[in-house]
Amino acid sequence: MLLQCETLSSLVGAPASAASMSRLTVAGDGSYSGTSYSKDPTYGELPVEGAFDVQPNCTVEAWLESPLLPGVVNHGRGMVFEAGKRGFLIMPLETTHPDQSTVRPAFARCELLSLGR
Repeated sequence: MLLQCETLSSLVGAPASAASMSRLTVAGDGSYSGTSYSKDPTYGELPVEGAFDVQPNCTVEAWLESPLLPGVVNHGRGMVFEAGKRGFLIMPLETTHPDQSTVRPAFARCELLSLGR
């Protein structure tokens, strides 16, 4: 699965525009792992893992973590359609830090595109 994201809003002092692309391998239980490639404003690669929780009404909740940012979890919501082959997420809606504090980060709109079945 590909997850392509573009910034919708930015934080004070943060780049006004950022983009990322993640290639994810998704298991049958909704868990995934992969690599996120970003430009904001410099190029970076980040191993990621997380899960998608898809409901019968096609809404989806997702969370994303990276071993390079221990304890930081990004949470998002969206919808899938075309039998799960396409969809979108607004991510992160919230970021949880290791001390369990939460922050409202810059929002990004992410398109989901299935590369397989």
